[in-house]
Amino acid sequence: MASNPQDSGASAGERRELPLICFTLLSPASVGVVCGAIAMGKAMDIWLALVALVLVSIGMAGSILHLARPLLAPTSLRNVASSCLSREIVVVSAYWAVVFAWCACCLFAPAFEMLAWTLCLCAMAMGCVLIVAIGNAYLLASQPAWNGREVYIELAGVAASVGGPAAASVSVLEALFRGSVVGSLIAAIAAGVLLSAIGAAIGHIARRARVKRLAQMVRVEQDAGSFARNPRVLEAQERLQGLAMRYRRVHVLSAAGVVAGVVPPVALAVELVSQALARDAFYRLRVTSRYAVRLHRW
Repeated sequence: MASNPQDSGASAGERRELPLICFTLLSPASVGVVCGAIAMGKAMDIWLALVALVLVSIGMAGSILHLARPLLAPTSLRNVASSCLSREIVVVSAYWAVVFAWCACCLFAPAFEMLAWTLCLCAMAMGCVLIVAIGNAYLLASQPAWNGREVYIELAGVAASVGGPAAASVSVLEALFRGSVVGSLIAAIAAGVLLSAIGAAIGHIARRARVKRLAQMVRVEQDAGSFARNPRVLEAQERLQGLAMRYRRVHVLSAAGVVAGVVPPVALAVELVSQALARDAFYRLRVTSRYAVRLHRW
C-alpha cells in the first residue's frame, strides 16, 4: 500500500524536530538542576553537578544532530556578531564549561567549598544567559507565530518544571541510599515541588499569552478577508485552534507533575512528557507561520 506523501512529510518533520526538542528541553532542565542545588544548599553535591552536566551534554548533542552537516558545526561560530544561533552555541559551550568545572571541583577538590559555591552560582548566572540566548534564536520576523517575548518565560518554566524534580530525585535517592534523616527527604521533596510549581505557573502564563497573541492575529486575518483570498491560510487557522487543545493537555500534565512531586522520580517523568509535548506544539507552529507570512499581514 502506498503511503500518503503528506503523512511521510509530517513524519520526516517530526524526526527533524526531535533534536531541537531535546536541546530546548534538556539544556534548560540542566539550569533547573543547578538552581535546585542552590535552593537545597548542595553546591558540593557531585551527583547534582554530574546530572546537570549530562543533561546539557545531551542537549548539545541534539542541537548538533539537527544541523544538516553536523561535522561542520564549528564553522557556525564564524557568525557570532550577526547570528543568534552562533551566539547560542557560544553561550551553551560556555555554560557547559562552567558546569564541567563545577563538577570537577566537587569531585577532585571537595575541600574547596567556597570555590564550588562560586562555580555553582556562576553556572546559574550563565544558565540564565543561556535561556535568553535560546529564546533570542526564535524571535524571527519571518516566523511570527514564534516571534513573541513569551518564549523566554516558557523556557524558564521548562528549567523549573524539569530541573526541579530532577534535582529532587537525585537528592532523595542519595538520602535513601545513605540512610539520612527524614528532614533531608522532606527538604528535597519540598524544593522539587516548589520549583515544579513555579515552572508550571510561569509555563501556563507563557503558553496562554502565546495562544492569545496568535488568536488576535487570526482575527486580523479574518477581518481582512484573507481566508477567502487564500484558502491555504484556513489550515493555519485550524492549526492555531488545535494549539489551544494541545496546550490544555500540557497544563493538565504539568499540574499532575506538581501533585506527584511527593515522589520526585514520578514527577520528573510526568514533567518530561509535559514539556516535550509543549516543545513539540511550539515547533508545529512554524508551518502555520509560513502560510500566514505570505500575506505580509502578520
